[in-house]
Amino acid sequence: MDSLCYRNAKLLAAVIFGLPGSALAQTIVPGGSDISIPTQLDDMAVQSSTRPGLFGDLATGYRYQNTDDLIEVNVFRASYPSASLWFTQAVRRTEQLFAQSGLTPIGNPEPFLASSDKPNGMRSLYQVGPPFVSTSIAVVSFGPWLVSVHSTSKSLDVEQQRKRLDQLLAQIGPPKPVKTVYPLTTPAMCDASKRPAYGRYGELPFQKVTFEMKPIGGFAAAIASGDAVAASDGGVAAQPDAYCRRQSESGKTLWYETKEDAEISRWILPISETGITIEGIAVPLPDEQGNVKMIGTVLTNDLSQSSVRGFYTMWPDPVSAQAHALAAFAQGATPYAAVKYGTRNVEIQP
Repeated sequence: MDSLCYRNAKLLAAVIFGLPGSALAQTIVPGGSDISIPTQLDDMAVQSSTRPGLFGDLATGYRYQNTDDLIEVNVFRASYPSASLWFTQAVRRTEQLFAQSGLTPIGNPEPFLASSDKPNGMRSLYQVGPPFVSTSIAVVSFGPWLVSVHSTSKSLDVEQQRKRLDQLLAQIGPPKPVKTVYPLTTPAMCDASKRPAYGRYGELPFQKVTFEMKPIGGFAAAIASGDAVAASDGGVAAQPDAYCRRQSESGKTLWYETKEDAEISRWILPISETGITIEGIAVPLPDEQGNVKMIGTVLTNDLSQSSVRGFYTMWPDPVSAQAHALAAFAQGATPYAAVKYGTRNVEIQP
């Protein structure tokens, strides 16, 4: 981040945290995050939310609501805790929600500081067509935990919406300053003219998994687990410049993949605002004659570990492989291999 961007972030922080109201009563978000949010915002008391509601307690949703306003706050522990990565997801969700109403961005996305001496959050404001007037989004990283905010109003203009967002952001955060801050960099779009070496779209994973495949899958899980929560420099949160961004032809699915010169081919696909990511990695599999071929593994990265959910003939296609991985995760299927974060122990299914 250049010096001008950093100065703008410092200025925005001074504005946000100079606002009154930060001493209001707080509620502690469960799940070990140690993050607090206000119990009330203006005339709106905090309520539990049905969002994101995808996989139980992986994310905690809250809302503030009155006749004209709706504010959603989601708190989640991200496997790759980059505020810019999940901010991109929030932008896509906002664009989809207001596709019919019309959405006009006001300026460029703005970095900001929250409980940190470096920029650790991104936010954007929009003018919206009837029946709405304005909406705003913000995503901030507090170590491995992230908070996303979606605020929409039928009466507040953009400047009033900005003040509303400032007021809320000033009251969210952990009691101690954040020590780990990840780059606020979104990987650039991949070269559309270069087709990745994915397997066939719609390909199903192998029905028969040999025991020899499982340690190879464990190797892939160890790579993902080592990079999740930015434990090493290889993940997209810690090293976003090593990845590029690609999306499906429909534009509904977005993922991040390694560049051509990467030693190991992998893609990482965030799931909504749960913190879960699906990951595809190409790994070598030797046969009985000592010949080596590449096969694909698809994994889920959740709150605590990276788990192998399937094997493919090639680097798996992100669009179709994610459906299988999510189904296996949601159904509580036993993974073929798994590695807990912070360890090197590969647990292999017999």
